[in-house]
Amino acid sequence: MRPSPDPRSRLSTSPHAEAPASSTAPRLHLFVVATTERGTRAALAAARVLGCGLEPQVVLIAPHVVPYPQPLHHPANPVQFTEHRFRALAECSGADVLVRVCVCRTYAAPLDGMMPLGSTVIVGGSRGRWLRTPAQRLATRLSGRGHHVLFIDERPEPLRAAQGIFSRLYGDS
Repeated sequence: MRPSPDPRSRLSTSPHAEAPASSTAPRLHLFVVATTERGTRAALAAARVLGCGLEPQVVLIAPHVVPYPQPLHHPANPVQFTEHRFRALAECSGADVLVRVCVCRTYAAPLDGMMPLGSTVIVGGSRGRWLRTPAQRLATRLSGRGHHVLFIDERPEPLRAAQGIFSRLYGDS
């Protein structure tokens, strides 16, 4: 049974209505959840690579969190700022990206209503050593809700960084 969306959030139009009706084969949708700037950049880059040759519809979901004392329909921070920020990130990615900003009370509240069950979701963020980061917890939550989640580490090359630390500690041999 699919959980109902959080009634405290105001969602934009469904991204599924934008698929072409004349196409016989369904268009691949890749959903990218905005986290941090670096994490979102890494996730958009991964979406571009994964969709190479498939012409997917990449949908960037950017939650705009409004604190409880403020009304949802008049947030203190303008929604246009969030939209502009993530549109700029999407343009830099080089992929065809549809940006969806959703006004909500909690970060993860609108995600269930924005993606169909079983969607391919890409979440970018940092990896924690001992404790999971908020991005990792979000990826685990989405996976538990029936989505196919790909977590992308925001660090460009963790192995190269580890090799650099190793060589500084022990010298080049």
